[in-house]
Amino acid sequence: MSDLRSQLIAKLGVEPPAQEAPDDTPNDGLDPDAHLATEWFQVLAPLVRQYSIKMANKPAYPAAQNAHHVLLKKLKADGRRHERNALNEAYSRYAKRREKRVWAQLKSEMNAAGQSAKLYRSLKAGSVPVETLLSRWTRARGRSLSTAELRAELLRG
Repeated sequence: MSDLRSQLIAKLGVEPPAQEAPDDTPNDGLDPDAHLATEWFQVLAPLVRQYSIKMANKPAYPAAQNAHHVLLKKLKADGRRHERNALNEAYSRYAKRREKRVWAQLKSEMNAAGQSAKLYRSLKAGSVPVETLLSRWTRARGRSLSTAELRAELLRG
């Protein structure tokens, strides 16, 4: 790859632009304030203020979810179907992306710890929310548990 690049540079006689250094702090969308920069939150915040629903300026994700559900009920009661659908659609897109990121992070952490793909698939088939699984995994990965014990610990009700 490097050889082809240098050949193209020599043939064209141009100097390539400097490559930007990758950011060493990955923004994976799972940090505590990631939801604040999403389309969903940009739609949610003005409507929450309009309906006088209590929500902090920079709420945590669960608090924003709670305000979202309260707002949906109020929009439905007022017959504001278009705003309700737009808000729900934006939330659905964000929640799906977030869930995919959490599953990917859980899978990579489990692979790095040497856990089997079978355990990962059994967790994915379970009914426990993925963010709960990830938090339980971070607590349980340091302990020496068998695969069956680890699965039971992660999927406990």
